[in-house]
Amino acid sequence: ILDFCFFCLVPKKLKQINAFQAVELTSKPTGGRRGGDRKKAVSKSAKAGLQFPVGRIARYLKNGRYAQRYGGGTPVYLAAVLEYLAAEVLELAGNAARDNKKNRINPRHVLLAVRNDE
Repeated sequence: ILDFCFFCLVPKKLKQINAFQAVELTSKPTGGRRGGDRKKAVSKSAKAGLQFPVGRIARYLKNGRYAQRYGGGTPVYLAAVLEYLAAEVLELAGNAARDNKKNRINPRHVLLAVRNDE
């Protein structure tokens, strides 16, 4: 049993052409950089399973000139640490907002969260 729809895999150009012409177009192999269907771009954040932008952090590290060189995993690790810290602060601020019977987090809740956390 197929788990996918065949027509979802057919490029838009081929949907407008009859079946005989589609066979002719798809029979030619396309290799290298010249043609063929491109794969959907996957961000570094998606590869790492993070919400914070790994590519942007890498750019900031490069433009900030904090070091001459850094490894490929450096922006991933830094994005993961920043995401963890943000999640912790937001969770504590959400608890503070709930204690004050509010549905939204405001700056006072963030302040209370940071002050009361050891």
